[in-house]
Amino acid sequence: MTLDKNYIPETKTFTNWADEDFANFMYENIMFSHPHHFGQHFYAINFSLDDFLTNFIFFKIRKTLDEDIKPIRMFATIQHPGMEEVFHENQGECTCVWMLSKTLKEEGELEIKDDQKYKFEFNKLISLSSYKQHRGLAPPDGARVTLVTQFNSGVSYRPT
Repeated sequence: MTLDKNYIPETKTFTNWADEDFANFMYENIMFSHPHHFGQHFYAINFSLDDFLTNFIFFKIRKTLDEDIKPIRMFATIQHPGMEEVFHENQGECTCVWMLSKTLKEEGELEIKDDQKYKFEFNKLISLSSYKQHRGLAPPDGARVTLVTQFNSGVSYRPT
């Protein structure tokens, strides 16, 4: 499939995106039940695209965005103080970032280059074009945990 660089979804935010218990469940499992590996700027966990829980999250995002999308990747990021990301683009055409750790009073935002910073708030989902350079800013203390999904457009998603 050829990616459509002309497909630039607008950035959207959804507060209180999922059931609070589900969001807390995801945070607890990512932080304490899955092994992490250290990447270039943060700890990460890659998730299988075939897992039923992953499929449910893809289904919920597709329903929220009301878009024909196909998931290509899901992973969690865990950042601690001092783990600053650099601006980057993602795979695919659309990226969704689900904020899972507690709301940060300062710092820890999702910054989109030449656009704005989005406050890190528990259970907020942000969708943006994968072509927009962005980065997660490190928290002042504790951990900043997100679940990131990447999609291509124009292909109906059907769970396997």
